[in-house]
Amino acid sequence: MSEGEEYTMDKSFLKRCLIIPLTVLLFAPCCSKRAQSEDKKGYQEPSRFAHVREPAVSGSFYPNDPQDLQALVHSLLHAAREDPGRTQIKDPVRMILVPHAGYVFSGRTQAYAYAELSRERYDTVLLIGSPHRVPVNGASVYCGDGFRMPWGIVPVDRELAEAIVRSSDLINGDELPHLLEHSLEVQLPFLNAVLESFSIVPILIMGDEKTLDEVADAVLRTVQEASPERKILYVISTDLSHFPKKGDAIRCDREMVDAFMSLDANRLLEKEYEIMKRGIPNLACTMCGIDAAYVGLKIAGAIGVRKAALLHMSVSSDAGIKGASEDRVVGYAAVALLSDSLSNTGNEFEPLSKGEEEFLLKVARISIEEYLRNGRLPDFHVPVEYAAHLNERRGVFVTLYKRSSTGEFSLRGCIGCHTSDLPLLRAVELMAMRSAFQDPRFPPVRAEELKEISIEISVYLTGLIPLNSIQRFVPGRDGIILQKGSRTATFLPHVALSQGWTREQTLQNLCLKAGLAPDAWRQHGIQFFVYRTQVIHAR
Repeated sequence: MSEGEEYTMDKSFLKRCLIIPLTVLLFAPCCSKRAQSEDKKGYQEPSRFAHVREPAVSGSFYPNDPQDLQALVHSLLHAAREDPGRTQIKDPVRMILVPHAGYVFSGRTQAYAYAELSRERYDTVLLIGSPHRVPVNGASVYCGDGFRMPWGIVPVDRELAEAIVRSSDLINGDELPHLLEHSLEVQLPFLNAVLESFSIVPILIMGDEKTLDEVADAVLRTVQEASPERKILYVISTDLSHFPKKGDAIRCDREMVDAFMSLDANRLLEKEYEIMKRGIPNLACTMCGIDAAYVGLKIAGAIGVRKAALLHMSVSSDAGIKGASEDRVVGYAAVALLSDSLSNTGNEFEPLSKGEEEFLLKVARISIEEYLRNGRLPDFHVPVEYAAHLNERRGVFVTLYKRSSTGEFSLRGCIGCHTSDLPLLRAVELMAMRSAFQDPRFPPVRAEELKEISIEISVYLTGLIPLNSIQRFVPGRDGIILQKGSRTATFLPHVALSQGWTREQTLQNLCLKAGLAPDAWRQHGIQFFVYRTQVIHAR
């Protein structure tokens, strides 16, 4: 940027950093060996995939030999895990910010973020970056079958990818921006090393602030509606300052990371604007994936992110190799965005008012009716006096009963969530729709049934409270969750009461519901949680 040149906040990444595609290859190792893919986790039979993206930077940014690649990634992860100064994280990781240069330069920093994922399980990873080669207007989602990598093919969650494309006119399925893009591809070897099984949704994002807001809203809305039970990880791919001296880079990078960790997307743009106005020599941009980072922060607040943890920072000259000069560097950071622990015993909620109860019952019924008519959920305006409670993140179950010709009610559907990234209002909408149309025990509700359907909503008054002694469980007062490995089951508080079960009978039936022997509750290795609810119903 020449002296006196005006810099505006709505200039997107590509307008600021067009020189990056030429220079980023300088910051990459060169590996020329080729070998057949090894048979390991993450490998998918090629015959299952007719349409895959070929690797763009295998052999330059990372080794193309699968054994060499595995050894390198594992050594980087081991070094991160063994670092005595490593940040200790106990809360669930919802999103990470990671760099994307050649592994010899940024792999060490990447590893600190991915090392935190080994204790987690994720079904789908949304890879979000900004394009370095082909510009996009809004977002481009890769909707092919998968990404080919040295060990095999990483599958794309095509159903979710295509749903995201359909969600907004600003989002398309153009594959061209993805074909030579490195920023998402270089995340896959680390993901393959730390996750047992996963699919990806690759998204490249670019635009002005209004465009980015609309893209963030569309992506978030689609993920919440299409994948309410999937465990989603968001990976934001970006390097930091480009090409200043090391001292300037360290100062700029720390300011940008602090802004990102504030979880305020607008503050991130303001900080970038402020830094770029200083005229720092050779500073091309503060964050090459700032559009992706902005969208990530817009999503973070809606998925329950409450805090951020800085895991590692470095600059390219730290690699200590020939050509990595301190006079011209690129900065890197690894940051984890975290939600509160699911078993937070201090998490209690106020009861809803009568007006709030009636409003939620109306929301549930209208959601079912609207989805039956148009296949979508309606938008609701929340009265100001209800906003505080209805925007809380609470567990909620929606139960449907159908009245027979004799006037008796029988179960017609029941689906819910113990914890939620959604505001209570949105969770009620979604669970009402799913109870009516997606409960696998029943056929979808038909229009002629609606007048006979009664709705009951169980809104959580507590978080999930771990039980140290099963004697503390009080049937009729407490809802209970049993968990053993992948098996889990729950009874809402009123179930034991309505069935007339004792504590032992409740536990026996809970075991049966989880697919276990009736007396399995006495065994070691089973976890129990309790919770309390406010029941809202109208018959």
